[in-house]
Amino acid sequence: MRRINPVFLSGVKTRMRGVRAPVLMSVYFAILLGIYALVYMTLGGDNYYDVARPRPDGMELLTVLYSLLVCVIYGIVVLLVPALNAGNISSEREKQTLDLLLSSRLSGISIVMGKVLSNLVFVVFLLTLALPLFAVTYLFGSIMILDVLKAFFYMIVTAYACASVSTFYSALMKKTIVATILTYVTQWLFIMLTTSVGAYMMFRYYENVSVYGSLSQTYIPFVLRINPGPSIIELLAVAESNSNAGTDFLGGFFDEIGGGGFLLWSGSFLVFVSVIFNIFSAVLIKPVQKFQLSASNPKPAPNETASGDPAENSPESVRQEESAPEAPAASKENPPS
Repeated sequence: MRRINPVFLSGVKTRMRGVRAPVLMSVYFAILLGIYALVYMTLGGDNYYDVARPRPDGMELLTVLYSLLVCVIYGIVVLLVPALNAGNISSEREKQTLDLLLSSRLSGISIVMGKVLSNLVFVVFLLTLALPLFAVTYLFGSIMILDVLKAFFYMIVTAYACASVSTFYSALMKKTIVATILTYVTQWLFIMLTTSVGAYMMFRYYENVSVYGSLSQTYIPFVLRINPGPSIIELLAVAESNSNAGTDFLGGFFDEIGGGGFLLWSGSFLVFVSVIFNIFSAVLIKPVQKFQLSASNPKPAPNETASGDPAENSPESVRQEESAPEAPAASKENPPS
C-alpha cells in the first residue's frame, strides 16, 4: 500500500491545529450569512421601495443571492489563497528547516505538491461551508445542481492555480512578504492584461466589420476565454437563464456570453499553468544535478588511484618488485685506505 505524502499530512495537521482555522471558518461563514441577510432586507423585506423597478419575486431574489455568493466566494479565494501559500517554502527557509526537508528521500515535486494540496484542503473546507447556502437556491428551483458543481469545481481550480503561483514565488524569494506581494501583482496583471488585450482585439475586429461587413458570429479572442471574468459571468448567466428571471441583472450581455465555453477554456488554462509552476518550484528547491562528461572527469587507470598516483598494491607493481634484481649488500667493513 502506497503511503500518503508526509508533507501533505503534516501540513493538514498543522493548518487545522489550534484555534486559528476554526475562527477563520467562522468569520467566513458569518460573512456569507451577512450577505444573505443584507440582500433579503434590501430587496425582499418590507423596506424595499423603488419607483422605477418593482419588487423582485422570490425566484429573482434567489438568483441575485446566488450571483452575489459566487462573486464574493471567488474574491475570497483569490485574496486568501496567496496568503496561505506564500510561506510554503520561504517560511521553511526562514526557520532554517528547509535543509532538513531537502535531505529526506522525498523528491522536489512531492514536497511542492504536499505543500500545495495541504493548503488546498483548507480551501475545500471553506467552499463546503457555503454549500448549505447554495442549497437554498437549489431547493426553490432557482439554479440546478450542475450549476452549483460547476461553480464549486471552478473555485477549486482557481485556488489550485493561485496556490501554485504563490508556491513558485515562495521558492524563488527568501521572504514570505515578497512572495505574497508578487503573487497578488501577478494575479492582477494577468486579469488586466487579458482584459485590455481582449477588448482591443474585439474593438479592432468589429471596426473592420463595420467597414467591410461580413459578421458571421460573435468574435471572442482567446485571451478573453482564459480570463476568469467571463467564466464567472457565464456561471451567473446560466443561473439567470434557469430561473427565467429575464436579463435584468446584467442586461443583454448574459445572452451574448452565456454558454460560450469559457469555463472549459479558463479551467484548462489554469490547470496547465499550475502544472508548469509546480515543476518550476520543484526545480528551484531541489535542482537537478548537472551531468558531467566522461572527458572532463576521466576514470583513473587500473594502476592509478583517484589522485593520479600509482597504486601500491596493484598486480603490475607487485610483479615489477619480484622481477627486479636485488642490489648487493653494502659491506660493513671500512674500505681500505
